Amino acid sequence: MGNIALTDVIPQDSLERQLYFIEKCKTYVADLQEKLGRPLTCCTQTFGCQMNARDSEKLLGILTEIGYVPVETEEADLVLYNTCTVRENANLRVYGRLGHLNGLKKKNPHMIIALCGCMMQQQHIAERIKQSFPFVDLVFGTHVVHRLPELLLRTLTRKKRVFELPDMDGVDVIRKIRTWSNLPIIVISARSEDTDKIDALDAGADDYLTKPFSVEELLARLRVVERRMALMNGEAQTAESVYTNGRLRIDFAAGCAYMGDKELHLTSTEYKLLCLMAKNTGKVLTHTYITQKVWGSSWENDIASLRVFMATLRKKLESEPDAPQYIQTHIGIGYRMIKVE
Repeated sequence: MGNIALTDVIPQDSLERQLYFIEKCKTYVADLQEKLGRPLTCCTQTFGCQMNARDSEKLLGILTEIGYVPVETEEADLVLYNTCTVRENANLRVYGRLGHLNGLKKKNPHMIIALCGCMMQQQHIAERIKQSFPFVDLVFGTHVVHRLPELLLRTLTRKKRVFELPDMDGVDVIRKIRTWSNLPIIVISARSEDTDKIDALDAGADDYLTKPFSVEELLARLRVVERRMALMNGEAQTAESVYTNGRLRIDFAAGCAYMGDKELHLTSTEYKLLCLMAKNTGKVLTHTYITQKVWGSSWENDIASLRVFMATLRKKLESEPDAPQYIQTHIGIGYRMIKVE
């Protein structure tokens, strides 16, 4: 199997660029699966805490779209650790697991080991990974999660290690975010100087938390931000406790959805999407509106992930996904929940 030549013009628009590399990865993965005579599998794990669970879910969605089959075991063709530094000594847990993966990689020469998350954005940790764990193939920070297809293709085709780490200061990141979004920002940092706190807060951060800290303190601060956002947005929900549309029924109070008498087993993201669509039955919701409501941001790069989650949701809702009865696609615009008579 030859390498894929990226000779055509690579799109500059972030969304088009992501979709371009997804298609390139699909082709490469399909060719490799044909050569091996079996599907390629992937395993994702989150280390440190569940704060970055959203990124883990998005990453798994992207890998599934590319053609990888999710599995629970680390004896997979691609193992991705999404790392976080909130809990003390989280890096030591990752180092320990990497030693185990080295043994597995020796048995599977096609195995790709990838590390991402805020832990990888710490220079001393990234440098240790580079020096002490030469079998790690791909390392990237949270700022380029949406570029996983591009980074993975570089890893697969060039057979070289890829390190994609941020070159922007955290305060600059806050300022950039504030140019397009008012989503809450809580800075978690080891820097405890007053000047560092003042710079971040003046740039637009809502709160500043220095390490070490307890999970309870972090959760309390998150609750404060949630209350503030609820007041700002006036989200006094007055919706009915039960939604019914044809055979579809959603019990908002219980957090459950049913198709007829059968309960639907939905992921947290699928359930959020379903509730949002249900509360806006008959309305066309744009991609930007949906990502803002479900994930709290409206990055253009989230749209590819949205397509994946909509596809999996449809499979669970529709008896014939190619002829949808409930969720209708408006190409280039968004989605609409259809009122079923």
